[in-house]
Amino acid sequence: MDKEFINTLKQKEKELDELLQNSPTYKQLLAVRAAITSFENNNKAAKEESKVYTPEKYNKDGKWEYKITYALNILKSGTVSDIVDVLKKEDPLTEDKIKKRVTVTCSDLLANNKLKKAGLEGRSFVYALNK
Repeated sequence: MDKEFINTLKQKEKELDELLQNSPTYKQLLAVRAAITSFENNNKAAKEESKVYTPEKYNKDGKWEYKITYALNILKSGTVSDIVDVLKKEDPLTEDKIKKRVTVTCSDLLANNKLKKAGLEGRSFVYALNK
């Protein structure tokens, strides 16, 4: 008897599923669910992309992204000039070359959500790690 009852329920499920598949409202529900899932996945991907590697030691041969995150980890927040002040103690490049690289790289990191604007100091952005 249980087997027969289960088969009856499965048949009813199949009939209801077929009815729903043809319903415009059900199709809208599926589209909304797909949109929600897509947005949730994009947000997760964006958050994962925005995670920043922060080295504990300075590496003069490392990527500029890592040099900047190293400096901001020490400063907690700072302008390009503040970051340059930290890096010029560690890097053999001239202050002008460091400033140019820091300016460009901070803009890129900000655009990729790896840094955030922590405010303004005069006309300069104050950057902070986006943790």
